[in-house]
Amino acid sequence: MPFELVVLKDLDEKIPEPKETEDTIEGNALLKAKYYAEKTGMLSLADDGGLFIDALNGYPGVKSARITKDNAARRKKILGLMKNKTNRAARAVA
Repeated sequence: MPFELVVLKDLDEKIPEPKETEDTIEGNALLKAKYYAEKTGMLSLADDGGLFIDALNGYPGVKSARITKDNAARRKKILGLMKNKTNRAARAVA
């Protein structure tokens, strides 16, 4: 069955991002896939991801992209929280 892959930037219409309200990476990916399928009328795939830091009990986790307004501010916040931590173990989950 032939098909064409289309990404959001290929669409003529700008679709606002949905509010990510789920508590898991999987939940947010499913939420986004359903949202974009509904908005476009097309089959949709989506992903989500987060940084889970052991010394911060998994924070920021599923909320990684939403803890501050941009990447520079996120790095600054996380490094501030990690200032006196010796355990730097973390994992990126997608």
